[in-house]
Amino acid sequence: MQDMTAGSGSAPPLAAGRYQVEDLVIDTRVRLVTRDGADLAITSLSFDLLWALVRVAPHLVSFDDLMEQVWTGLVISPETITQRVKLLRQALGDSADSPRYILAVRGHGYRMPMAAAAAPEPELAAAAAPLAAPEADLAAVPPGAAAGAAHRWWPLLAAVLILLAGGAWWALDRRSDQRQPPLMTAAAVLPSESVAVMPFANMTGDPAKEYFGDGMAEEMINALGQVPGLKVPARSSSFAYKGRNLDIRRIGQDLGVSTVLEGSVRSAGSRIRITAQLIDAQSGYQLWSQSYDRDSGDIFKLQDDLAAAIIKALRVNLNGSVPALTAQAPPTQNVEAYDLYLQGDAMMFVADHGLERALERYQRAIALDPKFARAYVGAGLAKFLLGISQGPPVENLAAARRFADQALQLDPSLSTAHSLLANVAFTQGRWLDAEPELREALRLGPRGATEHFSHGINWLFTGHLREALGELETAVQLNPTHLQSIGFRSIAYSLLGRDAEALRSAHLGAHLGDMGVTLAYVSAMAALRTGHYADAAALAGGIVDPTIPDQRRTTEVTRLVFAALADPGKKAAAMAARDRLYPKTVPAADRGPTSTDVTSCLQSSYAYGLLGELDTVFDLANQCLDAAAPGAINSVSYIGLWQPELSKVRQDPRFAALAARLGFMEYWRQYGPPDDCTLNDGKLACH
Repeated sequence: MQDMTAGSGSAPPLAAGRYQVEDLVIDTRVRLVTRDGADLAITSLSFDLLWALVRVAPHLVSFDDLMEQVWTGLVISPETITQRVKLLRQALGDSADSPRYILAVRGHGYRMPMAAAAAPEPELAAAAAPLAAPEADLAAVPPGAAAGAAHRWWPLLAAVLILLAGGAWWALDRRSDQRQPPLMTAAAVLPSESVAVMPFANMTGDPAKEYFGDGMAEEMINALGQVPGLKVPARSSSFAYKGRNLDIRRIGQDLGVSTVLEGSVRSAGSRIRITAQLIDAQSGYQLWSQSYDRDSGDIFKLQDDLAAAIIKALRVNLNGSVPALTAQAPPTQNVEAYDLYLQGDAMMFVADHGLERALERYQRAIALDPKFARAYVGAGLAKFLLGISQGPPVENLAAARRFADQALQLDPSLSTAHSLLANVAFTQGRWLDAEPELREALRLGPRGATEHFSHGINWLFTGHLREALGELETAVQLNPTHLQSIGFRSIAYSLLGRDAEALRSAHLGAHLGDMGVTLAYVSAMAALRTGHYADAAALAGGIVDPTIPDQRRTTEVTRLVFAALADPGKKAAAMAARDRLYPKTVPAADRGPTSTDVTSCLQSSYAYGLLGELDTVFDLANQCLDAAAPGAINSVSYIGLWQPELSKVRQDPRFAALAARLGFMEYWRQYGPPDDCTLNDGKLACH
């Protein structure tokens, strides 16, 4: 990237890496935008777009230049740029009708007006370097990727990572379906036996029935996903296109499929009409179309007929070897209960008390049909999400476990129930209980991206980094647009010390959506390992929420530790912070710990390992765990244990006792020790 800090026609710099645009201050060092001292919520991809405009202002940046600079190596449409500009304007408080910061030049591109700007740097607009992180110079990675993230979910961050780790991440995906930007991936060879199922359009005239079309599409995804050899992207991928008028060929390329299924739902009284069409994703031509008129009581037979017809059409039109569909028993015989179940699924997407409303729908469905196993899983998932996001965790997690157990009593083959049990166990640090549930979910499920992702995360948190990376790579191959798989693959690369690959993976994710926290983490570790401690501290600060007192303590410890790494004379201040911020004299009962407190506290303890202060690491870590309330949610803290910089911590004889408190030793005795460690006669030794 060219140096724009002096002598250019870009926005006038305030200092190295800082620019003034009207009342905005844009700091490229920490990728932060402020107005009157207040941070603006700018996602990583939006910041890349903003920087592309600022660096040549007031001159025009064409659509082609934006594609090259912001979406390097990806195939996107001008519509994608238009949507991203719209999001950037919203974040800046700008308007297309009366623009203050971003002016559109119809049919050509965008520019930022600045009266104080001079001529641009020669050939900058046409030959600007890509914004992706250079592999040869990790120190050049733009720091602070998460500083202006649109969603600082730190009170939920532990919960989010736990969701991703244990298998119930599908709920997070589904709740974010409506927020995802258009997905973009590089072109690939498409398998002939593959189909993406789009949300069925609601043509009933009643917006309240939107859930039914979504439910129909999800049933098709579930049914077709059971067919061996047929690739069917998960709901989180195909539903990201809901409400977007994109070319089918583009969707097929993004999702890596050869065919796309579209559908619509109409109703009149008790009659339902489902229309479906199968489209060639490469030519855009229709391969097959059919309509079904049925009474609402025949909905399950309609679903079976539709799925069978799709398989037949795939076999005929693509000369594929797709086997016939095995008929599945309907999830319930009670149509009203099934309708309530679909409503509960839809309520999961609603931000305002959506989980409570979803739980109420699932429980009504169970009341109508006490043998409706899927409804028990839905109720358990709602309880699980309530427990980790709102609390109280102990009661809600216990209820989630009961619902999952009831579901398996009714249907032992229900993989989602095993995933839910794994989540509950994982959340409570019961690693030994989580692993068999994950393996059973992998055995019973379609062995798609979901299952490989879940198992990969469990390997990651228990220190099996190489196995974790293999599973996460498989998950990304099966679903190349899944942000969580890409994000945790990036973290796995970072924990293995493979920073160039970690950064490249995280930047790919940033092109697909909000990867702020992950990008900040892997960038911070890369900066740390290249001796850029100030940048590392700034990036680490972008991961936490400064409005939460305990996280402010972690931020301060991190800042002081990094300052001591840069200047050994400041080590005394870092060490003094241990007792000042985490006094030993406060009784544990008076600290009122929450899951976030324990997580942040453990992260602070690990930070001292960077200074080689092992006594402080173990002393503070045990103090953190002494303060942990029963059932606390603190799994997110365990990732830090596997940083290569903490090898001395793992080699210390006290590590085995700490690992036992964290619940790892029993797990390792059954499933093997973590990377670079041995376990002989119950004794752990790491190298």
